[in-house]
Amino acid sequence: MSKGLLATGYLIAVPALLRFNGMVRRRDLRMLATLEVGTAIILAGWMMERRARGVVPNAAALVGFPLWYWWRGRNE
Repeated sequence: MSKGLLATGYLIAVPALLRFNGMVRRRDLRMLATLEVGTAIILAGWMMERRARGVVPNAAALVGFPLWYWWRGRNE
């Protein structure tokens, strides 16, 4: 189950992550939501694996992506 979550999460999150700068510039909230959902699925997969090396960076990303989106939008 955890391998399926990881595969699904990465398939959802990576395309959005590759367009992150453009997404922030365009203020594309739908793409941010896609990235957040993918990251949350990845986080759940790593938590099921009980692997802190996967949990910690993805938990930080889950918090950091919307903060960066908000901060950059505020400064434009």
